Amino acid sequence: MLCDSRMTCMRFPKRDMSIEHPIPEVWKKPLEQVVIAMSNDDFELSNCVLNARLQSDDIAQLNRSNVLGYGCSLEPLSEEVWETSRYQWMGEYWEVIVDLCTKEEGVSDLALSCRIFSVENDFRYEIGLVYVP
Repeated sequence: MLCDSRMTCMRFPKRDMSIEHPIPEVWKKPLEQVVIAMSNDDFELSNCVLNARLQSDDIAQLNRSNVLGYGCSLEPLSEEVWETSRYQWMGEYWEVIVDLCTKEEGVSDLALSCRIFSVENDFRYEIGLVYVP
């Protein structure tokens, strides 16, 4: 078990390298905040959750370019994305793929990659590419 700052315990994500799992509740709000930032053209995540950062300096521009090239506008996540989004333990972090929504399509072909690390009583989110898998 892992406890948040309000000392309410939550289920810890599985460290299972053999199979993918649905996204646990504890990660949904932070991931939603990241996508809200991106849907407001804040690909740099300058107004996002404190424990989220980009995997590299060029990711923001790549993601903006990928979304523009896709030709649709990002919008906040719908409940529907959690049915298909997945994570898997990679030995030192969890690799996460979240399906994204657009205004034009609803759930789209775009996905967000992310690495999530366990740090003390919280998680660190390293945001990767927005792309079409």
